[in-house]
Amino acid sequence: MRLYHHTKYGRSEPSWINYLWCGDCHAYSSSFTGAGRKMVESDPLLEQYGDRISEVFDDPERLLKILDGYWKTGKLPQTISRRPRGR
Repeated sequence: MRLYHHTKYGRSEPSWINYLWCGDCHAYSSSFTGAGRKMVESDPLLEQYGDRISEVFDDPERLLKILDGYWKTGKLPQTISRRPRGR
């Protein structure tokens, strides 16, 4: 099982869109959770697609192929750390 987090802003506190998937069959689950004081230190999908990231989320099969590529090159899994207070 593989996991990807994308930070979403614009709510009372930062939240995550989470994807959990199987690298072999691409069965997946996605969820939306509060991030609290946790933060993702890098988001290779956001770095590559920027403002167009929502286009990638609209096509789950494409998204999982891209995320598998990041996994194979070592850009995933992501590092999670604590967000400094006040941010």
